[in-house]
Amino acid sequence: MCQTSQHPLSIACDGDGQQNPKLPTTGDATLVQKASAATGTTATAFIDVAATAYDSYGRSTLTTRTPHSTAPNNTSLSQSTTTGYTPATGELPSSVVTATQVTPGATCTTSTTSSKDCHVTKSTMDPARAQPTAVTDAAGLLTSLT
Repeated sequence: MCQTSQHPLSIACDGDGQQNPKLPTTGDATLVQKASAATGTTATAFIDVAATAYDSYGRSTLTTRTPHSTAPNNTSLSQSTTTGYTPATGELPSSVVTATQVTPGATCTTSTTSSKDCHVTKSTMDPARAQPTAVTDAAGLLTSLT
């Protein structure tokens, strides 16, 4: 579904940002846009709905909702989710940490514990099955899945 411009959504792949449309190489949807204006049945303007970055394995590492939205005072209204994999390369991950931005403008990329600005979850993975064996939620509560 990459490289489409169907009304009402437009999806760009592989980081091209619709600036220089090209055929996708990996098929990772890096930008999703929604029509914001139309002439008849043809979309004439788009707004960015979500932007996503991927690692070399095609796993989402950063997803930003409404990446270019701002409040009337020009502060950012975008909200991001950062996902880290350990180990990052070479084998299936043994843990996955996700930091979700709660407060627009807060930096959550290095968060290891939840706060009022960032909610952090951690999944301990069984590398043989690529399934979680334990999950620590944003409140710090551990759920064992074995």
